[in-house]
Amino acid sequence: MAVLDLPGPSRGSLLGVVCLAWAHAFAALSPQVPTETFFRSPKLLNLKLSPSGKYLAAVQMDSPDKNGKNEGPRLVSLDIDTGQRNVVVGGYILDYEWIDDHRFLFQDGQQGLGGLFSVNRDSTKLKILEPPVTIQRVYINTPLRIVNFLAVAPDDPNAVLVERSELFLTSRNPGVFPDVRRLNLATGKSSVEEKNPGNVLEWYLDSQAVVRAALALEKNELIVLYRTARDQKWRTVSRVGLTSREMRPLAFKPGSDIMYVAACGSSATLGVYSFDCEKQTLIDCLWKDDHYDFLRLLPAKPGEPGISGLAFETDRLISCWFDPALKAVQEKVDAALPGRINLLINSSRDSGRHLFSSSSDRHFPEYYLVDSRKGTFGLVAKAFPWLKAEDMAEQKPIAYNSRDGLTIHGYLTLPNGVPAERLPLVVMPHGGPWVRDSWGADPQVQFLANRGYAVLQMNFRGSTGYGWKFQEAGFREWGKKMQDDITDGVKWAIDQGIADPGRIAIFGSSYGGYAALMGLATTPELYRCGISFAGVTDVVRTLKAHRWRRLRNNRIMVGDYREQQAELEAVSPVNLAHQIKAPVLLAHGALDYTVEVEQAENMAKALKKAGKKYSLIIEKLEGHGFANETNRVKLFQRVEAFLQENMK
Repeated sequence: MAVLDLPGPSRGSLLGVVCLAWAHAFAALSPQVPTETFFRSPKLLNLKLSPSGKYLAAVQMDSPDKNGKNEGPRLVSLDIDTGQRNVVVGGYILDYEWIDDHRFLFQDGQQGLGGLFSVNRDSTKLKILEPPVTIQRVYINTPLRIVNFLAVAPDDPNAVLVERSELFLTSRNPGVFPDVRRLNLATGKSSVEEKNPGNVLEWYLDSQAVVRAALALEKNELIVLYRTARDQKWRTVSRVGLTSREMRPLAFKPGSDIMYVAACGSSATLGVYSFDCEKQTLIDCLWKDDHYDFLRLLPAKPGEPGISGLAFETDRLISCWFDPALKAVQEKVDAALPGRINLLINSSRDSGRHLFSSSSDRHFPEYYLVDSRKGTFGLVAKAFPWLKAEDMAEQKPIAYNSRDGLTIHGYLTLPNGVPAERLPLVVMPHGGPWVRDSWGADPQVQFLANRGYAVLQMNFRGSTGYGWKFQEAGFREWGKKMQDDITDGVKWAIDQGIADPGRIAIFGSSYGGYAALMGLATTPELYRCGISFAGVTDVVRTLKAHRWRRLRNNRIMVGDYREQQAELEAVSPVNLAHQIKAPVLLAHGALDYTVEVEQAENMAKALKKAGKKYSLIIEKLEGHGFANETNRVKLFQRVEAFLQENMK
């Protein structure tokens, strides 16, 4: 297939910038890829086509110079036909939307703390719609405003509808309960379109951008609210307990009272159904799988509201299309890029151009443009042009049985060029924990494989995507059966002859950091060392903390600290430091408001008191994870040295 012909770097195209970086990144690459190569910020991310398909936009990143400084992210646009590129605006771009071919709505702020602006593509008419808030002010009871774009107002091209909520992190009962607001991009003024009664979590619009449905929290139940028109009263059409898989609105069937919803129906997995709001019943199943859950909707066909397709995840992400034209485009892209996950990002209004991301276990995200008008298909950008697929390691889906017979799925990444026999192994339980690991290139995994380690990831019970029963099997199993699933995975790797039983480490972030510390404490004979990055160390403290206290279902899923304090303390690593035998590396951001930095500090104190070997890294300006490139590189240089020292 023909490659899309964009002008070279002298014309300033994104493709030219990427190709130039690709050509000069590593003329003489050594077998061991430098640490900073894996942990550089992506060159380009979040590409989107404009409504007409004439322009591309992206957030462009730059690596720090030798003094550790850079210009920061910048929103850039590219005329696809001429190659003319311009910087729209600089700053900490969190996300953006095309409003039309000439205007953007974008979020700007540090630490994810907001700021909403509009700006023209030529950088003119920058308008502040919501001022950004510094994290220091948030901690002195200034609200964090969370804004989510919903739609361009159909009756006014200068207005957009957004969800906006105010979150007080210092409040005893903070929550995210947004209003729907109308923002005027020309004047910066806003008004309330739909006032939150105090319990609505999400709002849903129909094809005419009228607020017609809502997902709300009422005591210990999730309810779906519905109305036939803007001037009608709200009615409850669905009600389920927090211990059940909820019914969640997705979209309205145009011109009707039929709503598409995600629901289990009579199945244990989440499918997609049509729902009659008047009769309050599921009527047709559009899609379901006996083993895997619905994940998310794919972009709708422009001008045709409703559902065009959906994505679900088996061992890898799969696109399933209902629209025959988009299905045909998907098949052509899959044929041109076999063995990859090719995901539609968006299409032009006339469906003449389609933008896809393409990735695999060895390929970091690349962006391709399908031009149906010209009959062409080609690469427009690479997110990480300095990472070569031939230097990456294969990630293989695996499965094993836990000690109680539950099937656990996961991934095994083996270093290139060595037999899969008695290798040093790094076990990497995921965070969340109510998420899952997926097939695809990951800088941390590839870095470890490049250094000669096998990497084992597992979706232990409680992980999402495998049906409600599998997720429910993880309820109140922190440090217990969830931990057993991890341990059983390590023993599987040993029994398969893959892992050297004398050289096994465990490394995780957030919940994964908790699991790493619990593995060191409850199965000390398995591990030579462990690393906890932003990890939970005190379950009771975590459940009491602001971000967890407002989520009532955590009492069901994790435990009730008021009634089960002793039981939860028994599965808190900070109370088990005396059981740990192996060296520990702790890393945390001082501005982490998901898991407070005091949890790492208290764990370090407990290890010190117990006479254990440990190291503690605290970065003053980081949150839940290290956003700064220099800090990431320094951290993984420490990780590499720590593993080398303890996995001999």
